[in-house]
Amino acid sequence: MSKSHILFLLKTFLCASLILPVFVSADQGLKYNAYGLKTYTIETTHFRLSYTEGLEDVAKEAGDQFEKLYSIYRECYGVTLPTKTEILVVDGELTNGLAQWNLNFIVIWCHDLDFTLRGSHDWLRGVCSHEFGHIVSLWSP
Repeated sequence: MSKSHILFLLKTFLCASLILPVFVSADQGLKYNAYGLKTYTIETTHFRLSYTEGLEDVAKEAGDQFEKLYSIYRECYGVTLPTKTEILVVDGELTNGLAQWNLNFIVIWCHDLDFTLRGSHDWLRGVCSHEFGHIVSLWSP
């Protein structure tokens, strides 16, 4: 593994560990994390999505996508997750996703979703499928 990959993984882990305390008080409508960012939370049947200001539409779209995937993956892998999956949607310097299967936690960094070299596919749908696939497959018996 190259040095740049290791640095990326360390930064990702640090970011996730600093943002994770947002979920400690999930019953409050407005929370703050280590960076002082305001976050808001919406819930679906199987997911709790927290998002930063300006990303409510993206979080709702992601929530719809995750709910569609839940029954498909549950049937495929024969697993029911122990709790609602926590999802954090934030703006970042890049578009990426991270799944922490042991925490049942997903981070989606969305930046410039209309990037012209990305092609015509739905990036958000793809990253939701990919990251939730990690969670479900690693929880499966």
